[in-house]
Amino acid sequence: MKEIYIEKEDAVSPVIATILMVAITVVLAATVYILVSHYTSVGATTPLAGSLAVNSEGSGSSVYYYNLTLTYSTPANMTNLNNFHLLVSSSGATFKFGSLLGFSTLSTSALSKLTSQVSGSVPAYVIVNPNGELVGSTNNNYIGSGAIIVLVSSSALPSGTSISVTYSGYSGTVSTTLP
Repeated sequence: MKEIYIEKEDAVSPVIATILMVAITVVLAATVYILVSHYTSVGATTPLAGSLAVNSEGSGSSVYYYNLTLTYSTPANMTNLNNFHLLVSSSGATFKFGSLLGFSTLSTSALSKLTSQVSGSVPAYVIVNPNGELVGSTNNNYIGSGAIIVLVSSSALPSGTSISVTYSGYSGTVSTTLP
């Protein structure tokens, strides 16, 4: 009887196979890490650090006003006015303000225009930077630390009303409560 010999060929040596398996494992682990790290970093932002204090309140010509001082250390400057949000919460009613009312100077006509913006019980506001310029005017498009927020309402806000500031891109709020 005649024997048939079949030559066996190994595909790769055991050393090369081990190196390939380790390389594939490293590539897969790196891919999973990149995917997972993206999901865990979403929403992780720098906290908004600062304070909001009530300086004064009063009334005049059928409106009530509140002067608040906004002092903050983070961010360095609030340069995007679209990211600034003022929230007033009182007795179940919450008012969120997105855009500022723009005036060139804080004058009697500006205050009368501000009071005309007050509709019903919804307050309106302007912000004056520490240098005395109104935020939102032609040359003043940032909110500096130490800015004064003038909040105007058609009726007195109840004691315990919460006033909060948020700035998109930063976590948390800076808030105060009316006495």
